[in-house]
Amino acid sequence: MDLESVLKTGIEAYDENSHKFKQFLNAVRDFFQLEPPFNNAATSVIHSVKYRLKDPDHLADKIKRKWEKGELVTKDNIFEKITDLAGIRILHLYQDQFPTIHKKYWRKLVLKTGILQKLPRRILGILNQ
Repeated sequence: MDLESVLKTGIEAYDENSHKFKQFLNAVRDFFQLEPPFNNAATSVIHSVKYRLKDPDHLADKIKRKWEKGELVTKDNIFEKITDLAGIRILHLYQDQFPTIHKKYWRKLVLKTGILQKLPRRILGILNQ
């Protein structure tokens, strides 16, 4: 398989599934923007939320870099090999706001969605407090 066909099929696979990334990204963004105590004007712990989907041109560049390293990215493995197709950045102003954000995030987005099937018991104990 040549590089051009790898790029074409990889980008097509991403384009065909980008709506799923958008839906998930929107759900995560909405969680942080709408969930109390994140959005309460008096006690808000989040300063701002920024998010993005990977641009197809940047995805092509990443596939090329992996190709040059001998790592083949195909339409069948693109979602395992490329792990930064969507991103969200949550900004807070004070260090003591982080535990509130982190705890609520883990409980809602990680534990309830099953993103991580096996967490160390120590972490589970902290999150269930």
